[in-house]
Amino acid sequence: MGGPVTQSGVAQFIADPNFPQRVLTVNPDGSITIRGAPFSYTPRGYEQIVNPAPASLTVPPGATMALIAVSGGSARWRDDGTPPDPLTGMPLAAGQEFQYSGNLAAIQFFGAAATLDVSFYQ
Repeated sequence: MGGPVTQSGVAQFIADPNFPQRVLTVNPDGSITIRGAPFSYTPRGYEQIVNPAPASLTVPPGATMALIAVSGGSARWRDDGTPPDPLTGMPLAAGQEFQYSGNLAAIQFFGAAATLDVSFYQ
């Protein structure tokens, strides 16, 4: 969480550095208000990757989160700088979706019979 910003005796924090529009406010009475819904994302693009062996994302400018859907076959992913392969990486089953908000330029996928549909958001 970012440091507090005090305005009229009210402390405000950035709730998530990836989404600075989400602000947590500690009110004078001790109650907490969060502005900026976690589901209010702005679309930034779409990409389809067929048979990643391995493949990285083509990240559009401004994108900070990706919604990734797997179809056709299973896949694996890694974001630690090592490419995934048939035996290593985090597994994804066909039909599975997941939201990723780490380093979009670092994530890599492997899936010999998989198709990845990726929507990018900010």
